[in-house]
This record gives sequence, structure tokens and C-alpha cells, in this order.
Amino acid sequence: MVDRNRFEILEENIESIIDHCREAGIVVCDYQPSVSFQKKINDLVYKLQDVDRMQVEMQDVHVPIELFSKIDAGQNPQLYTRECMEQALAKNEAVRGKLDSLRRFRVLLMSELSRQFPNEMAKYRAVRGDPEAPVTGSVMSSNSQSNGSGAETGPESISLR
Repeated sequence: MVDRNRFEILEENIESIIDHCREAGIVVCDYQPSVSFQKKINDLVYKLQDVDRMQVEMQDVHVPIELFSKIDAGQNPQLYTRECMEQALAKNEAVRGKLDSLRRFRVLLMSELSRQFPNEMAKYRAVRGDPEAPVTGSVMSSNSQSNGSGAETGPESISLR
């Protein structure tokens, strides 16, 4: 609640600065002696000082430079957020694919090592506390379900020499 409050206060101060700038511009363009231009400028300076005093409260807020580029280009700042989310999702999918591949490789490796070196693998599993050799059937079913491209390698395509 405190964070939201400080951001609301900052937003109100910035809106007030914009209003004061607009009013000062009107006074400059359509000068009337009854309206004090100096008072408008002083009010603007006070509002800018208010924002400057809030600087200490905003030290922990980091705004990416790319966001300012979007704003300068006249784009919606939420586009930056959407792009970041899309990039994060793409990286997440890539990492998930790598982890799945490593898991399948581990199962295949343990299976083949258990076939080729049963005594050593029994000792290894005893040290690691692993159960018996993994079943390769689960690897085959996960290969056929991964993405349907058929480009994956499964136990049926591995040949040990």
C-alpha cells in the first residue's frame, strides 16, 4: 500500500507540473496584466521541488532505458512489458526443452551403462541412493510426445559400437 501511495503522489505531482506548464504557456501566449506570470512560474518551481524531494523515496525504483525509448517514440509503454514477457516465455521454453533433453539423455545413458557395465552401475546406484536402472519405455513415450517433429533421438536411433 505504501508503494502504491508514493507512486500515486508522484503521478499527481507530475500531472500538476504538466498543468502548470500549460497554464504558463497560455499566460505567455496571451499575456494579461491581471494574471501574474511570475506566480505561475513560482508555482511550477515549487512543484518541481516537490518531485525532487521525492527522489529519495524513489531510489529503489529502476526503470529500464528501453522503456524511455518506447515513450520517446510515442509508443505505449505496455508494449515494452509485453515484449519482455514474450522474450521471457521464449527463453523459458528453450530452457525447458534443454532440461527435457538432458533428462532423456540421463535416462538413456543410465540405461545403456547399466546394460554394458551392470556391476559398476549397481555400485554407482548404491552410492547415489538411486533405485534400479531407469526404464527406457518412459523415454520413448516422452520422445513421441515432445513436439511431433520426429527430429528427436530416442533409444531406437542410438547405436553403440
